[in-house]
Amino acid sequence: MLLYSLLLVIAIHIKTAVNLEIYKGVILTMTDTIKKRKENTTLFNQISKLRNLLYTSLIIVLFSGTSCLKVSNNKINSTPHKLKENNNTIEFSGYTWHVKNSNGLIGPGPNYFSNNKKNAWVDTNGYLHLTIIKSNKTWQCAEVICKKPVGYGTYTFIIAAPKKKLDPNVVFGLFTWDSATYKKEANSEIDIEFSQWTDPTAPNLHYSVQPTCGTDDKSGIYKERTKAISTKYKNSSSIHEFTWTPNKVSFSSVWENKEHNHSNYIAKWHFNKSNLLRRSSCGAQLSEPIGIPSPGTNTEVRINLWLVDGNHDKKPDPPCDEQEVIIKNFIYKPLK
Repeated sequence: MLLYSLLLVIAIHIKTAVNLEIYKGVILTMTDTIKKRKENTTLFNQISKLRNLLYTSLIIVLFSGTSCLKVSNNKINSTPHKLKENNNTIEFSGYTWHVKNSNGLIGPGPNYFSNNKKNAWVDTNGYLHLTIIKSNKTWQCAEVICKKPVGYGTYTFIIAAPKKKLDPNVVFGLFTWDSATYKKEANSEIDIEFSQWTDPTAPNLHYSVQPTCGTDDKSGIYKERTKAISTKYKNSSSIHEFTWTPNKVSFSSVWENKEHNHSNYIAKWHFNKSNLLRRSSCGAQLSEPIGIPSPGTNTEVRINLWLVDGNHDKKPDPPCDEQEVIIKNFIYKPLK
């Protein structure tokens, strides 16, 4: 009984580790023991039997172990690439993005923002999807925030062909933001926004250099700091970008297709340093007078999809149905 128990322990160890060197060492040691202890007939017979059994099991392990290794390798090689994604972050265009989440109404809007994978995810093509969907009787919006700080440079966003026109109550934003720079730089905010701000007849593409609202004008709006464009719905991808420098911010939008001609053109606009300095009143207090805002040390690029509060009841105005946008790529080139 002791003999077979010892054999079982050794066999399990070898089968688990698949360590042939240990196996070989055990057999050589037993052979040496046999030579030295021939005078003890009982022990001699037991060890001889054990050695012979180990030789037999060695052959089995060699064949079965090789087979197991082949199966394991096949599994590893056939495992599909998995996108690095969880409820808090996603990987998109070579950057890690934080997915915004809230338990209550927060800005912009205010809205409920969700990090549910139905609101923000990256598909197998590497495209970013943002949606507005209804969950538990509330509309859930989406926003992603690039975790790498940005500054002066060129920001390019390639947007997939829309499945349908955005609802007039929806805002699709591509912008920079810094929570720490409101007082001196109006949050270092440069915007490209797609929205009709609840009015189905209004322009749907907007370029802005913040601040765009404040008490320095009787209307409360600084019209020279924003450009509104009406674009027609087209089943085509589009490229939107802005170049941010200390002296100028330049915006442009074109349709993405193989032929580079005038028909690709959507809009362009330049905002330079010669414009009036303006103070923002969007925060709890007035900002300092600002021309072209400067980036801060923690300025971020953000992409969001949210709902407008058109009737100012501190609740988002619902869309007619669920909304979705797809961003194919984002490219940031720092200013040299």
